[in-house]
Parts: sequence; structure tokens; C-alpha cells
Amino acid sequence: MKSAECNTIQYSVLQLHSEALWRDRVQVNKTVLWGVVGAGVAIFLVVICAVLVIPAVTKTPGPGDQFEFPISWQRSKDPDVPDAANTTIELYADGTAQLSGISLGHIETSADARLCVADASEGDAGDARWEVDDDGVLHVRSVDGEAVFLPGAGRFSGSDWSELREPFCDETFVGFSPSRN
Repeated sequence: MKSAECNTIQYSVLQLHSEALWRDRVQVNKTVLWGVVGAGVAIFLVVICAVLVIPAVTKTPGPGDQFEFPISWQRSKDPDVPDAANTTIELYADGTAQLSGISLGHIETSADARLCVADASEGDAGDARWEVDDDGVLHVRSVDGEAVFLPGAGRFSGSDWSELREPFCDETFVGFSPSRN
């Protein structure tokens, strides 16, 4: 065999070997690419499930799902209100409530479509009844009037009953924090 023919055959064998290595490398790269895409999709689905689906299914409709009864809040510290600690609301599992210094009035819908307390009194005390509506608003009713309380927004969805706000129709509100009782 002549040297030129031998070189041509060696070149052809090397070329075939090189092409086979290239095909294998491309195949490995495709496999890695699909693995990365698959892992990304899996991570995306887990995050969506954790952030949207689980909280929506386990959404807390009322304060009894977050705390043990009786549940009580007191007005958040306010330097302009010397007796803020005496403004309290306490809820019991049977749907009754005990109020102290809570502003009551009648319920209206504000310009931004939220329920609010209109014509609020200075602060009533006594027995009341409570319920949470389908929108997650706490309604308290007594013989002296009504009040509504909005829970804080949960991290992803749902309600966080550790903080409450009593909205008034003049666009002011009173904040409440869990009492230490």
C-alpha cells in the first residue's frame, strides 16, 4: 500500500471518529439541556404550588384558625390617645364578644368599595356578637351599633389576624395589636 493511500485511510478513519465524537457531544449537550429545562420547570411548579395553591387551599377564614379562643386585641400604642390600652376587643368561640372603648356606628361602603364605620361613637363597652363574612371582614354588633375590622394581609394570600384595623368612612382607621392577656 502506498503511503498516500494509507494517509487517506487514516484521515478518513480520524474524520469518522471525530464526527462520532461530535455527535456524542451534541447528544450529551441535548440531554443536559433537557435536564436543565426539566429541572427549571419542576422548580417553577413547586414555587407556584407553594406560593399560590397551598395558601389558597389553606386560607384562614377567621381568627379562630390562627389563635385559640378567647382572642383579644388592644388598640395599638398611640401617643395622642392616653387610654389606648383600655380600648379592647375580645372574641369567644361561641360568637360572643366583649368590647371596651370600641367606636361603633353603622356600616357603609367607602368610595374604594370597602366597608367602613360611619357616625362612630366615642367608644362603647359591653357585650356583642361577632362573625367573619366571606370577604374576610370581622363584623361586631352590639345594641349600641356595629363595627368592622380588617385583618392584616397574609404573606402570600389569606388573612393575618395578628393585626386588625377598624376603618372609618372619613378615611381614618384605628390599629389593634394582640393583647398580652
